[in-house]
Amino acid sequence: MVNFIYHKEMAWSGCTLNFLSSLYFLAEKYDIKNLKSKIISSILEKKIIKEDVLEVATLAEAKKQSPELSEALYDIATLCLQADFKGRFEAVLDFFSHNEGTETNAVAIYNIMARMNKVNSLKSPKCENCCQSPCLNRQGVTRDNFVPGARVTWVEDKGHSQIDRLMSIQDDSAQQFVGSLMDGSCCKNLTLKPTHYLYNCL
Repeated sequence: MVNFIYHKEMAWSGCTLNFLSSLYFLAEKYDIKNLKSKIISSILEKKIIKEDVLEVATLAEAKKQSPELSEALYDIATLCLQADFKGRFEAVLDFFSHNEGTETNAVAIYNIMARMNKVNSLKSPKCENCCQSPCLNRQGVTRDNFVPGARVTWVEDKGHSQIDRLMSIQDDSAQQFVGSLMDGSCCKNLTLKPTHYLYNCL
């Protein structure tokens, strides 16, 4: 939280859901709205596996006193199962048969299933930097995903070490672009390859 307040870069993608949930509690306690929003966005970008669905849903149930946080956790759990089920009834039965029928699990599963009807509207918000969902943080910049104004970073020994933002692709043939450097100046003829520059969204 201190790093966020002092505008230091945080490795959001490496944060666990438990950590993000605890951090959200502090952000809520001290009414840091920007941090709360960033945490929710980071949670919605998480991809979980079916084996972790009940654990995430249980965490969501435990965080009901923070509705926005609880909803975000339930949303990623629901999206995970929706992707696994693919409308197959046998997949639903398989999921139930491999999980213990405890009271906690029953509540979690009920809440997930109740959200299935709205699952098509549960989409991670587009990243404000790369304009993609899911976010392209730390992924290579290409002609196809090029977003003018997006923050990027360089790959050591390949890209320009002072790059800050993308500006424009130079032409239709050369793999080159114009970028903005950290001092605000423009730099031409930068190599447009995913091995040279990465999106720097978080």
